[in-house]
Amino acid sequence: MNQNSIKFEDHELKVDFLTLSMHNSTDENNIQKIAIYLFNSFGFNCFLSEGNTRKLSRPLFHDITTKDTTIIRLNYWNRIVIEFPGKSGQKFYQLVRSHQVDWKFFQPAPLRLNRLDLCYDLDKRDSFNLKEFDQFLLDSRRHILDFTRTRNVKLINNSRGLILGINKRSNARYFRVYETLSTIRFELELKKSALEHLQTSFFTSQFNFFESQLTQFYFQYAKLLFPLDNYFGSWLMNFLRKYSQNEHDNKCVLATEYFTDNEIQDHKKFYHLLQFLNFIKTLNNQDCPQYFLEGRRYFIHNFPLKDFMNFISISGKKQNQRLKVLKYFRQLYKLDPIIEVIRNL
Repeated sequence: MNQNSIKFEDHELKVDFLTLSMHNSTDENNIQKIAIYLFNSFGFNCFLSEGNTRKLSRPLFHDITTKDTTIIRLNYWNRIVIEFPGKSGQKFYQLVRSHQVDWKFFQPAPLRLNRLDLCYDLDKRDSFNLKEFDQFLLDSRRHILDFTRTRNVKLINNSRGLILGINKRSNARYFRVYETLSTIRFELELKKSALEHLQTSFFTSQFNFFESQLTQFYFQYAKLLFPLDNYFGSWLMNFLRKYSQNEHDNKCVLATEYFTDNEIQDHKKFYHLLQFLNFIKTLNNQDCPQYFLEGRRYFIHNFPLKDFMNFISISGKKQNQRLKVLKYFRQLYKLDPIIEVIRNL
């Protein structure tokens, strides 16, 4: 699989916010020229804003029959910033991608891609349970603190419910997870250094490279942040199985979508048992003692705990994680027989 031809749409990623920036200028004619071009050519309502807030000072062009919007912000940290929020960002990106935007209307000031938000929307199940989602956010926060160097992880409670914010908002890579009316949104906000190496490909229409780079980064970064053994993390599996360059990663990724949502939640022991059985397959039976019991052959394996932890991508440096894995092995021999029906194969 050519990893330089991965598209956003292949994995249901979409642009949710886009901003361009240029050196500050007081040339009102140039600003007017940009606003006229965006309004007449593509139907974007244009508003003018000044300073470091989003307070709209006045409309430049406005058609009440459309919601497509761009905001031209003057004197914003010594720059002019042209914002395309929400679905307007998605529309403008598609216009750029289909070569419909003529950059000459933004000259003479050099342009930069200043911010790009990528998001994945996970459809809510018919049996969506808010408590389970809140628990997923709590588990994700603990997962990030235990297994990454990120220390700035916040759970924010607002009118829409809990929002998980990962990194400071000013960070070049800010991730957040929140609930919409019909989906769970996983949104990555990229700016500054995170877009530095993609400036040329964006403005010269090298979108195979541009989208491949961002898609791979999005999924690999999300893999580090979220536990995968539940419905809310299972959407990552398809990408990781399809494009993982590491054979070890492919062994570790289990197709949890083959289980019903309730089975994933109710039978974590079964999931962990599958992980262990998958690990056993990598061990060498030739160098270990063999025993026969009632006509069956058994192997006795000794292995360092860290080998199993590395296999399931858990850091062995933290004492609390080692104790959890040891506890699991102590309880393993007490596990009752398990019968599972796997559907949709």
